[in-house]
Amino acid sequence: MKASDFLNLVEPYPAVIFDFGGVLLNVDYDLTIEALGGLSASGDQFSLYTKKEQTEVFDLFETGRISRQEFLEELAGLLNYEGQDLTRVEDAWNAMLLDLPSQRLELIRSLREHKRLFLLSNINEIHEEVLEVRIEEGLLKEFYAQFEGIHFSHRIGKRKPTQEAFEHVLQSHQLRAEDCFFIDDSLQHVEAGRALGLRAFHLEAANSLVLGGS
Repeated sequence: MKASDFLNLVEPYPAVIFDFGGVLLNVDYDLTIEALGGLSASGDQFSLYTKKEQTEVFDLFETGRISRQEFLEELAGLLNYEGQDLTRVEDAWNAMLLDLPSQRLELIRSLREHKRLFLLSNINEIHEEVLEVRIEEGLLKEFYAQFEGIHFSHRIGKRKPTQEAFEHVLQSHQLRAEDCFFIDDSLQHVEAGRALGLRAFHLEAANSLVLGGS
């Protein structure tokens, strides 16, 4: 989606709520699925985690209800992983994380001049830490500074598509749903936002925001 098209979409709304992975941060879920499958004792494709749905252990970790060690041990068990080194499991879990394109920072920076910006992401403790290492410190700090509020699921104890996650953002910043434009690459999250009255937009091609020029 071109920057000009996106700016036209958000123009009527004073507040914009962004998803992170797949919208601003480039991700590839298949890389993690493939890497986890490679650790499975059976060699089967790992099917308990996808963009659309996942088993409970992932939800628990994304909402901070289990520790990083507990998560990795549970994940190793789901894989029937026979190794002792959980670092390999963690590396496979992180394989999905790619880059944060500078053109998206430029878009966010320009939007901030006349919009209230918020980030609402289903992100876990491990991935947040990895991004702090992989992405240039100055770039990530400047990126985060553009947002009035940053709401990561493992910190707030709520995740999309629950109503509570959206209400947390609205109530924390005294926002009205009808004043908010919400963009996400997961349809189930978009539908949940719409049900609450947000103008919710589905970015069908993940990682495609601000492509093809301005």
